[in-house]
Amino acid sequence: MLLADWTDYKGLDISGGQVKPPPELPGSPLLPTRWLPLKYTLHVAVAAAVPALVILILFVMERGWPIWALLGLAAVAGLFYAAPPFHYAFFSTAILPPVIAFGTCFVMTSGNQAWEASATAMPVLFMSIGTIYTYRVLYQSQDAAEFVRRRRYLLIFYVLGYMTLLTLIASAVIPAWTLLGLLPAPLILVVQRLTALDAKNYFPATSVGVLLHTITGLLIATGYLVTALVQ
Repeated sequence: MLLADWTDYKGLDISGGQVKPPPELPGSPLLPTRWLPLKYTLHVAVAAAVPALVILILFVMERGWPIWALLGLAAVAGLFYAAPPFHYAFFSTAILPPVIAFGTCFVMTSGNQAWEASATAMPVLFMSIGTIYTYRVLYQSQDAAEFVRRRRYLLIFYVLGYMTLLTLIASAVIPAWTLLGLLPAPLILVVQRLTALDAKNYFPATSVGVLLHTITGLLIATGYLVTALVQ
């Protein structure tokens, strides 16, 4: 994703002219101007890729070929961000959190409980589906009426995701520490407020929605790490 941002900054068309750029979104200038200037995104991408490759090799040595399958899923998600026929950034941010939750569980349970890993990914998967279903109009018709129609279902997806998480924990299917995934739940109110205030400006609600399911996925993964440390 960082590489895709860098190519956009350089004006390089890695789609070979097959895909038009996504619409310009008026986001906060804080990240690209202060925290991570676009001219440095390639350096950061390489710096992140090197330790990630080392970790990948260690995981493959310990858990075998299924790790390559997870890498393939992550690579496909990356294609949604940068390559034809997609170039829809929010697709990637919606697909990756379930992959992270699944992969962390798979690795921490010695790869012997793929069903548990699948269950772990379900809460974030529901939330990601809500993001894709609701905000895909951002890259299509820009139809405010369609956005209003779809946003009413967003809360259902969020509640379904968190209820699934609670059910899995109560049934002892996943560790109690994955309750950490509930911490971002108050952001649901922020998303609902933003979508109610201005149906024509999709960006604030989209950003908070992506933040919500991303943090939830990372915290569920963190719950597995904490469980392994305290045992």
